Amino acid sequence: MAWGDGCETCRKRRVKCDGARPNCGQCQRANRICFISEQKEPKFAFVLENLGPKTTSSPSRQRRVLREPKSTAKKRTGFKFSSVSLNDGSQGLTHSLTTSWEDQAIAYYFHHHVIPPVEVIEAAQEHMKYLPLTWTHAQKDSAFYLAMLATSYSAFGKARDILAASKASTFMYIQAVNMIKRSLQDPVESCSDETLLATMILSFYENINSGFEDKTKSRVELFQHMNRAFCHHDGATAVLKARQQLLSTEQRNLNLDKLVRRQVIRSALLRSTGLPKWLEDGVVFGESGLSLELDRFMVSVARLQREAQTPLTSYGIPSTSQDPLGQLLDQANRLDSEMFLWTIRLSHDWRYKTFEVDRELFPGTSYTSDIHTYSSLGHTAIWNRYRSVRILLKIVIVKLLRLLEDHHQHEVDLSIRIVTKSMQDLIADICASIPYCVNKISLDGSVDGDGELVIENHAKAEKGMRASILSYLTFPFHVMVEAFAVAGTSHDQQTWIRDRAVRVGEVANDTLLEKIASIRL
Repeated sequence: MAWGDGCETCRKRRVKCDGARPNCGQCQRANRICFISEQKEPKFAFVLENLGPKTTSSPSRQRRVLREPKSTAKKRTGFKFSSVSLNDGSQGLTHSLTTSWEDQAIAYYFHHHVIPPVEVIEAAQEHMKYLPLTWTHAQKDSAFYLAMLATSYSAFGKARDILAASKASTFMYIQAVNMIKRSLQDPVESCSDETLLATMILSFYENINSGFEDKTKSRVELFQHMNRAFCHHDGATAVLKARQQLLSTEQRNLNLDKLVRRQVIRSALLRSTGLPKWLEDGVVFGESGLSLELDRFMVSVARLQREAQTPLTSYGIPSTSQDPLGQLLDQANRLDSEMFLWTIRLSHDWRYKTFEVDRELFPGTSYTSDIHTYSSLGHTAIWNRYRSVRILLKIVIVKLLRLLEDHHQHEVDLSIRIVTKSMQDLIADICASIPYCVNKISLDGSVDGDGELVIENHAKAEKGMRASILSYLTFPFHVMVEAFAVAGTSHDQQTWIRDRAVRVGEVANDTLLEKIASIRL
């Protein structure tokens, strides 16, 4: 076979390819991913930004090169069929002309999605913090390695609009899933940190690829995609259980289990599925202090969500009896009061400061005229997580009140109005935090002092938006959009929230949020 007819991997390595499919002999022996190009001729012309101004690659005269418009050429820069340059702005790093696809994709994923630009307090930390170190020690044939490549290629391909990278990620994803299935059959591998992380990473892959090219998804179809993405969280739950049953406390990475469990709880809250009993106690997984208190609130709300969905007949009583509903409603109201009192007991460093801005001078900056600033990004994340969980609790309360509506019409109507007004206030507080999260505002001075609010220009704010920061807003946005059906927010308020939810979904690669927010019911 002619050298030019082989796979892209061999072409890049400049070795002879035997053309075997799906993996050629060279790639099998070298344990490499075998990329098959559907185009025999190079399709893109790349701008070599690192070699000087207006310098472009020079294709051979014998080759027909289809050049892209200048507006899209930079999107393609960095992906290479041959040797190209990449400059993605990652802390000023410039990749060499021989940077591999793998290195570019991984570098992009770590910079934009994994490593936040600021230190995050423990209460807001996620399992993503373990990815860089685990990656450096991962075996190239491991489930974690393949899951990382699949997700990195997918995120990189979507961001740079590179179809070949997205297609390659699909092949890697299938390999990763098969590898995880084999790992789960091994009592040692099934309990490893790498298997647990690989399972969580694939959930992010599913979210990136939840039909983002299809613009006609209904809400029902989108929730089906959500369940498919969250099925990996169910898999991670199974791995957590195996680790708890088969490993001693000394053998387990308890901090990793704790961080994964936090994500599993949030996915259960979004799906209203509840939690298994063995997963409910945060103390067993290392939660303590303020984090444990918030954890208990989240677990309690998840339990109430599940119980509120249980038909009355399952209680073994006539369906006309309202006692079970009344008991559930009392539990929900007591929990809501406890959550309110919890904020009063917070220490001074957890307080936030509220500024009033002129909406006419700065249109679109804020949801109302108020903007909140915090001690750090992590404090913002925890406050918004608290508000989101309380909104979900109030949705349960409204549901229970409506089930009692026929028996206490006047009392229920008044109670529903009170609850929905409280939901609107919580939504407004989350929205007042968004400008701080997306770098649209900064504080000239400390939060505790007399600092002045500085509103950044739009271009600077957009440049500072990174998925590793905006990922802290995805859960609150999911909850706010879900609350539209009962919260009584106005059309203009819903539009403000939806527009920003779509943008956050785009940057954070939360395709489900992007799509759900774009559907007007």
